[in-house]
Amino acid sequence: MAAVIAAAIVFSNYQQGRILISIGGAKVEVEIADSTAERIRGLSGRDPLPEGKGMLFIFESDGYHGIWMRDMRFALDIVWADAKGKIVTVARNVAPETYPKVFEPSALARYVLEVPAGFAKRNSIAEGDKIVLK
Repeated sequence: MAAVIAAAIVFSNYQQGRILISIGGAKVEVEIADSTAERIRGLSGRDPLPEGKGMLFIFESDGYHGIWMRDMRFALDIVWADAKGKIVTVARNVAPETYPKVFEPSALARYVLEVPAGFAKRNSIAEGDKIVLK
């Protein structure tokens, strides 16, 4: 019964566009970007993210999903994870000035997590760690 309630809460939060994840021992409330339009827009044009917040891009299939910094106002750490949540690549302190460069994972990925620059270092996030839904 508890599992059903937990699943309902996660689904409800997902429907609201936000879920809580755990990565490297840190908890992050993420906004979900799971449509093409949401993934293209991403965090462009927004104010900097506060600590503990992020955006999770969810793709329908595994791929070398590229991320750019078009119209960004702040630097990010970008984390790619495979279908099982295992981190395959971490790009640290990616500045808005890097646009139009496209950043890609070193292996196939299903998810991309964007968090404030420095998050990966502060939380010792590395390849091989896991992203876990709470």
